[in-house]
Amino acid sequence: MDYFQSRDCEKCGGAMLIDTDKRIYLCPSCGMTYDYDYFADENLLRLAYGALTRGEFSTAKEVFSDLHKKDPHDLSALRGLLLCSMEIASFKMMDIAGTTVDPDDPQLLYCIEKADFRGREYFYHIQNTGTLSKEYEKNEEELSALRGKYSNVETEITTWNQLIRERRHRASDAIAAFVGGIIDINKHERFDAIEFVLFLLAGMIAGFVWLVYKFGWIVIAITAVLIAMGVILYTIWKITGVRKMKEKLAPIIKRRDDLNAKIDELESRNDLLREKYMNELKEAFAIEPDPKPDAR
Repeated sequence: MDYFQSRDCEKCGGAMLIDTDKRIYLCPSCGMTYDYDYFADENLLRLAYGALTRGEFSTAKEVFSDLHKKDPHDLSALRGLLLCSMEIASFKMMDIAGTTVDPDDPQLLYCIEKADFRGREYFYHIQNTGTLSKEYEKNEEELSALRGKYSNVETEITTWNQLIRERRHRASDAIAAFVGGIIDINKHERFDAIEFVLFLLAGMIAGFVWLVYKFGWIVIAITAVLIAMGVILYTIWKITGVRKMKEKLAPIIKRRDDLNAKIDELESRNDLLREKYMNELKEAFAIEPDPKPDAR
């Protein structure tokens, strides 16, 4: 029998010895023993995960396939095969809005079928992330459509508000434009414009005086009544028009508010899905954390 010092014990951390006759690792501190194949497989796993980290998926798959043949229920081997099929180095690289697993992936279903009880629980957590990501993707598609509709409704509301402002301020805008036009023109043109307006007013006053002289003060009364009626009718026309426009605008605003509420609801739902997704990954990592890859 030949003993010599080897590696540390996984149970107590003490230095183990190799019994070359029995072909085992022996820990004199706690009495644990390991056969050669145990650590041989461990080294292969490190090599395989090192290949995964480097993106050498075909190489990693060959090693994981050999380990799977030796133990069809081994969680690490099954996990490695699934990672190779997805061409990612770790499930920590997954994101609900990006790279994720398909819950109906044949390789994943195979892993669930072959794994032992502990491994099956692990792969169920991974499968749940895929189910959550599908629902998240569906919500995102609906959100995209709703945001497009919301944008169109906002444009429609803006157009209606512009029409309402135009109807409400049409007369005052016309006067402002006229006054603004006089102010903006150069000095000589402004003098000509003012001269024309004064001439026009003088003509109107002269005409009004002639009418009063010709027909008496009854003309003043009739003129005042006509002007008042014109102002009243114009005001009624503006108020009625604005009211009708607002009545047409109301259901559009209601549609905008309903869309906004639906968008908020879906965004909140997606936040909850993302939280559940991360919890499923944490549960999986608690069962099978990423091993340290071989750096070679």
